[in-house]
Amino acid sequence: MFKDWNEHTALVKKSFGEMGKKHPKMLQAYGALEQAAAAEALDAKTRELIAIAVAVTTRCESCISVHTAAAVKAGATEGEIAGALATAISLNAGASYTYALRAFEASARHLSFTRAAIELCVTQAAVSHQVKSLEERLGVTLFKRLPRGLMLTHEGESLLPVLCDSFDRIAGLLERFEGGHYRDVLTVGAVGTFTVGWLLPRLADFQARHPFIDLRLSTHNNRVDIAAEGLDYAIRFGGGAWHGTEALALFEAPLTVLCCPEVAAQLHSPADLLQHTLLRSYRADEWPLWFQAAGLPAHAPLTRSIVFDTSLAMLEAARQGVGVALAPAAMFARQLASESIRRPFATEVSTGSYWLTRLQSRGETSAMLAFRGWLLEMAAVEARGR
Repeated sequence: MFKDWNEHTALVKKSFGEMGKKHPKMLQAYGALEQAAAAEALDAKTRELIAIAVAVTTRCESCISVHTAAAVKAGATEGEIAGALATAISLNAGASYTYALRAFEASARHLSFTRAAIELCVTQAAVSHQVKSLEERLGVTLFKRLPRGLMLTHEGESLLPVLCDSFDRIAGLLERFEGGHYRDVLTVGAVGTFTVGWLLPRLADFQARHPFIDLRLSTHNNRVDIAAEGLDYAIRFGGGAWHGTEALALFEAPLTVLCCPEVAAQLHSPADLLQHTLLRSYRADEWPLWFQAAGLPAHAPLTRSIVFDTSLAMLEAARQGVGVALAPAAMFARQLASESIRRPFATEVSTGSYWLTRLQSRGETSAMLAFRGWLLEMAAVEARGR
């Protein structure tokens, strides 16, 4: 650090003068650039205060001395110069902290300062310095320096997952501004049968109406934990009573007999079903309820049956001729229309409905309200069509 800034400033100006004699065109260009900046709306004092702050950021000691002298000449007070210095230093301190955290995270992933430096497009020494400065700020050692790389200490292992989560959250938020618009993220978990058989064919309409809602859809087999899975909504089948959950009824999905054309040709009355393998869900009362609705004894023996955890798999088995399924016809309208699946009997039985559910403890976002309104509208159309 220079002890006499006045002497240093004079030396810098003298050096510029000598350089101007040797390279006049370069100095003329520099002067023209300065004159162009001076022609803008900012007054001379404000420009010099900004220049001081930039000089601190670029760590140009000569620039600091020259522009400080120019600021004083333009009328800047000692307090104003100190304010410009303080602002630049505080902002750079924050940026330095961020750079140090990035250097640590990359080094922890690669367990190497060299590979982290390649990823960050800086020198290995710069990464090592940033990590060292972070360790000094925190007062802990984050890495053990080994001959062939790095090893995280206990403190480093504690910091890394929190830091990665923070970076992921920041990246996720920035992604929502893609294309100049803020995109709301909506996470919905839905029963697989409902998703494939009813929701997906209609989803293009929702996306057309709400192009800035990023709908992230996942499927489940009617067993779902909204809180643990981080869902905004869950669409499920049942009676509508789930603890701590608000449930809005969408529509009933009555169960009926579905099978391949070859098996359908063998079914002349409901009693003929007892000669075939009966495919069912984990709810054991469905076939007895259907038998009762069809005029057969509710306790008719189910001599052969296969249990499925999803109607999609059940219908695929029925399509292959493995047996006869009891499933919601509304979810397999396309297969029925193509006649790859037949419905031999009109009898159907209702064992529940599809519901839109959410946690009562959580409020609804604008994206959630938009999806709920659209889904209820589509569900009303489905109900009227029956």
